[in-house]
Amino acid sequence: MAPNKLAIASVSLSLYPGHLLDEKIRTAAQHGYSGIEIVYSDLETCGKSQNISVNTAADKIHQICNKSNIQALSLAPFENFEGANSPLEARLLLAKHWLDIARILKAPYLQISSIFTDDCSRDAAVLTREMQALSDLLCSAFGWGAL
Repeated sequence: MAPNKLAIASVSLSLYPGHLLDEKIRTAAQHGYSGIEIVYSDLETCGKSQNISVNTAADKIHQICNKSNIQALSLAPFENFEGANSPLEARLLLAKHWLDIARILKAPYLQISSIFTDDCSRDAAVLTREMQALSDLLCSAFGWGAL
């Protein structure tokens, strides 16, 4: 069994807007971390601070991770998907965007948390159908076929 690697979430390194993601990655690497969970809001802030798209920011962050010898382990948190009152197709497009960003980062995991708003469906059939649609999207993105 391989030993666990020391990892940290980017937001755990600071929520202060002036502490940018590239600095957080370098700091984590300097302190012995070999993995980092990239939090989407940090990636957005990185892009806005450089006037570049989130996709371009993700590519730059991937390069910084490589140079710093630290792996982007996951992109987080894709939340409030299942049961939301917005159209499912719009949520699936958003999920595809997140998956594209995770790929650019070369992050092997996309953290998908459960819905936590009161303004959502509690119908088990709806929740199951929507999670199946999300699973099918992820499977097709990796060429696995539907579950």
